[in-house]
Amino acid sequence: MDALPELRLIRPTTLDEAIAARARHPESRLLGGGTDLVVNIRRGIVASPVLIEVNQIHELRTIKADAHTLEIGAAVTLAELAAHAQVRAHYPVVAQAADFIAGPTHRNMGTEEPWCLLRELQRRSRAGVADARRRR
Repeated sequence: MDALPELRLIRPTTLDEAIAARARHPESRLLGGGTDLVVNIRRGIVASPVLIEVNQIHELRTIKADAHTLEIGAAVTLAELAAHAQVRAHYPVVAQAADFIAGPTHRNMGTEEPWCLLRELQRRSRAGVADARRRR
């Protein structure tokens, strides 16, 4: 892979700081796990001189799950989602899908676009393998 171009990294610790940074740098990209974004920057697919890394923002790292609601923060990793006790209890297919996306390294650092998780859920639903993890 090519080397990363020179970029500026901003690390806000609150949502207000992130919003202000984005307003000051409208050309910026938000950086979560970076598993896709960094590769695309190296390949020249994405060109942004400023990255706003959101992993230290508490509001974006929370998971709330009960029998009626599932809220997944934008900086939650796939591994955190897959291991969350309340997600496993109330939304087991979501936990299973998060556990199947990519390999362990990507699950430990990668944050996932909601559509990727939904695509995996749809694939599993069509294939009828929502409980495949237990059969392995």
